[in-house]
Order: sequence, then structure tokens, then C-alpha cells
Amino acid sequence: MKSWFNYSSANIVLLKEWGSGSVEIDKRGSAKVSYKLDPRDKRNMIAGMKELARILVAAKATGLSSLHSEGLNVFAEAGEPLGQKGLDRSMSR
Repeated sequence: MKSWFNYSSANIVLLKEWGSGSVEIDKRGSAKVSYKLDPRDKRNMIAGMKELARILVAAKATGLSSLHSEGLNVFAEAGEPLGQKGLDRSMSR
């Protein structure tokens, strides 16, 4: 196992949802998810992810990754802490 894994953390952002959806079972027995994302949900999720990133940077994180479909990967140079400037630079893209 890589040594960086010893210093990693798993984090989530929880929020109250305004959108709604449904889950149905198709003919093959697989789940079919239908969900309409409310603009407030998107705005709140992005705000929560930014705040989480700021907390991790304050804890001297050297990198941040997201498992979302449009993932985000931000890493500092040579294991140095990412720092607020590096975080701000990556979030402005």
C-alpha cells in the first residue's frame, strides 16, 4: 500500500435535498433511478464541497480528489501542503 494512503481521509457533504425523484425496477431487475436536480441542491453541494476543501487545506492536505462523475483532482508539488492559493487556483477553473 502506498504511504500516502496512511494519511488520507474519506469525507462526504450532506445536504437537505429540494429535488425529487424515483427508483423503479426494470424488466431485468435492475434499478432505474430518475432524479431531477434542483438548482438549490447544486448550489449547496458546491458550497459544501468548497468548505470541505478549505478545511482539508487548513489541515495541511497535499491533495484533494473527488469521486463525482466530473471528478476533481488537485495536488501540491512534491508532497508540500496544498495551501489556500493552490486551492483557489484550482477552483477558479
